Amino acid sequence: SRAKMMTARELAAFGLEDPYALKDESLMRSTLRKAMHKRKVTELRRVIQGAETSGTLYNIELDNARRALELQRKADARTLIAEAKASADVAMMQLAISEAEAVGLPMGELASAVRNLEEEERRERARDGLRAVACGATLAEFHEALEEGEAAGLTEEELDIARAALAVEEQSLVARQALQEAVASRSIPELRAALEGGTQANLQGYELFDAERVLAEEERKIVVRARLKDALLKKVRPVEEQITMLKDAILEARVAGLDVMEIERARWHLDFEERQHAARQQLAKAMRSQRLQDLLAAIEEGREAGLQKDELVQAQGLIAESYKPAAREKLAEAIASLDIDELKEAIAHGEAMGISELGLKRARDVLEAEERKAEARLRIFRLVGDGNSPYELPSQEPKEGGYTIGELRAAAKFGEIAGLTDEELAHVRAVVRSETRKIHARVGLREASDARSIDGIEAAIAEGEAAGLLVEELAPGRLLLDELIKERARE
Repeated sequence: SRAKMMTARELAAFGLEDPYALKDESLMRSTLRKAMHKRKVTELRRVIQGAETSGTLYNIELDNARRALELQRKADARTLIAEAKASADVAMMQLAISEAEAVGLPMGELASAVRNLEEEERRERARDGLRAVACGATLAEFHEALEEGEAAGLTEEELDIARAALAVEEQSLVARQALQEAVASRSIPELRAALEGGTQANLQGYELFDAERVLAEEERKIVVRARLKDALLKKVRPVEEQITMLKDAILEARVAGLDVMEIERARWHLDFEERQHAARQQLAKAMRSQRLQDLLAAIEEGREAGLQKDELVQAQGLIAESYKPAAREKLAEAIASLDIDELKEAIAHGEAMGISELGLKRARDVLEAEERKAEARLRIFRLVGDGNSPYELPSQEPKEGGYTIGELRAAAKFGEIAGLTDEELAHVRAVVRSETRKIHARVGLREASDARSIDGIEAAIAEGEAAGLLVEELAPGRLLLDELIKERARE
């Protein structure tokens, strides 16, 4: 027999007291049929588990029992969905759909339940929205929440409560909104209209306070702005009184809260007036003292402060004569220094101070000579460096990045004409001598090779080595010398 002994706990799961009662297959089948007839999912699951553990039933019987269990779970899920729909309870509908999905009900059967759940969730959101706007919202938000409630299918009773609340709040809400917008805009006409509307809507005094305060501030700004404009446009003499009036107007504008740009414009005008007044005082003091440095500083400050040219003419006339000796001295120092920048600066200064062309001629001649020297030094430097840095030696024939012996000689000659010292020309002259010797060595080697003279070639190679020719330049001569020596030996 396939029957096996079961534990007391397993038997108790089937409600049997006799521990040996389920040895018989027929008894297990009978218990399974009863469970399937009752259609209790929990009981049917326990019996199937007991049969699987005992091994007393055929697999086909267990498969039939499992299918019955699955069908019953689906039937229970359908029942739960129907109950959830009837209850209109969101949590219950969510649980029912979750269970139906777990047992594998097709989507066609779930579609209606899902749709009902979405509709009920929308109604819940609509109720929450109405409760939220009732605690305080704009008029547009209130209407939007009511429209959503109607679209979501709330009952007329629920909607009537919201409509009644809207009717009560609408007038005061409009008045509050108008007050808020008027305060934000700070427009005097809008503030006055909003305050009138708030009074008609029986708003409380504290709800009108901000608008009343802003209106008072804006009306004060109009008065202060007019005073500031007067202070800017009126020309009061003496200037000290105008400056005082402008300072008072700026202070009042700050207290009243005028726009920063309005105050800054007045502040800039005040600074301008104060600086010009101070510049005139400084200029008058310098003209009394007639000290050069004081006059220079006063004129410079006058220009910076924006004084008119005719206010500076007298002081500039005092400076003109005092500048010429100093300008001549500056020219002499620049000539002695032989510095190009100093010479240029001294000549420009002399021109500005009215020094004649005759007085500038010596400096111009020296400048021209020094510029020629500078050009000569630059040409030599570009060819051969400064004598200490490595440089590329030029060859007889031009090549990319190099220079010919003609260019070297021309640079040296130009340096001599420009007046460079022997010390400055020493390096380029040495390079010219070196390159000239190399050229002669190349020519001597070529002539000795053409003559095929052993002694001549040997002497030319020795001269080439002494002149610093490259190994590659001497190689053809050495090869020819070896051939000639071999020919002589064969003879």
